[in-house]
Amino acid sequence: MAFRKKKSQQNDDVAVKARELADGFVIGAARDGYQFDYTPASAGRLNTYADDFVASGPPDEVKHSVIIAMGTFLGELIVRNGVGRWQRTESNELTVFLERTGQDGYTAYPLNKVAKRIGGDKQQDIKYFYDVCVRGGPIPDNL
Repeated sequence: MAFRKKKSQQNDDVAVKARELADGFVIGAARDGYQFDYTPASAGRLNTYADDFVASGPPDEVKHSVIIAMGTFLGELIVRNGVGRWQRTESNELTVFLERTGQDGYTAYPLNKVAKRIGGDKQQDIKYFYDVCVRGGPIPDNL
């Protein structure tokens, strides 16, 4: 019989790994001349970073790595500055559960948001996504 970790332990492990990936993004972006930290102001620089990155014409495997690193950074910004926690979904997606007072809460998909922006959809506003996630209240349908 295999042993399974308790759900809370699994989420703790997910949070540790996500923080490591987010820290890797901060270090990598600094090498490219971009400054990010875990303050809310960093969310405002993510759209520019994503657009500059796409404009550089990276190969697909590099895009994939940046989506994971930048997406976990965005998620960690939400966790640190909002009311959320890292979790894995049943389908093994890395997400942030947003707790809402008097509501059931929401699951945010920061890696998906970054993937859409890096995929070329400039209507996918990363800063707006961050703001909605951390401010509380219901999540708009257009997000």
